[in-house]
Amino acid sequence: MSKVGVIDYGSGNIFSLARAVEKVGCDVVLISSPEQMKEVDRYILPGVGAFGSVMRKLEDNGFNEALISVARQGKPLLGICVGMQVLFDVSHEFGEQEGLGVMGGEVDKIPLLDINGTQNRIPHIGWAELIYEHGDGNRQLVGELFESINDRASFYFVHSFAALPADEEISVAHTVYGGHPITGAVRKGMVFGTQFHPEKSGIAGLQLLDNFLRS
Repeated sequence: MSKVGVIDYGSGNIFSLARAVEKVGCDVVLISSPEQMKEVDRYILPGVGAFGSVMRKLEDNGFNEALISVARQGKPLLGICVGMQVLFDVSHEFGEQEGLGVMGGEVDKIPLLDINGTQNRIPHIGWAELIYEHGDGNRQLVGELFESINDRASFYFVHSFAALPADEEISVAHTVYGGHPITGAVRKGMVFGTQFHPEKSGIAGLQLLDNFLRS
């Protein structure tokens, strides 16, 4: 059985995530210090709460440079929700907050109004369909993360901010909220990110985790 390290820095629903990973047949190592990262060769970075708070906790626990190093070495890394957002350069949540800079781009608030001028409900909470940016003709995404997951599969979102990649090519899937496209998943090399929570997304979420663990 393979192992995956879940970064435990005090922000994230790591236990439900760990159970989901174990359900698809992988051992979980809870990584509470950078020194433990050598025990595994793939990593999941969860995140709950505000961008700035997550970045401070990562820094306080010594993970910033370790995660940047993992990305540079080409080891598989999956960021979930705010764990995906901190992979970008900067966020505008509660002022300008610097991220890890693994992926170029910024994070900004979901538009307050829908395309008809009606107030959006923020945060965006609930199930939403994903639309893949690149298909193979069989309504499936080209690439490991969404293998065997059909286009328009639904995933569970809880967020008020969304990523705006500088390079559109790293965006592999989006959802639509209030008529606006919202980044749903990204990939750059072996660094992956999902705005949604795969561990809360039923069968499709488990398939995505399984795909990442086999990437």
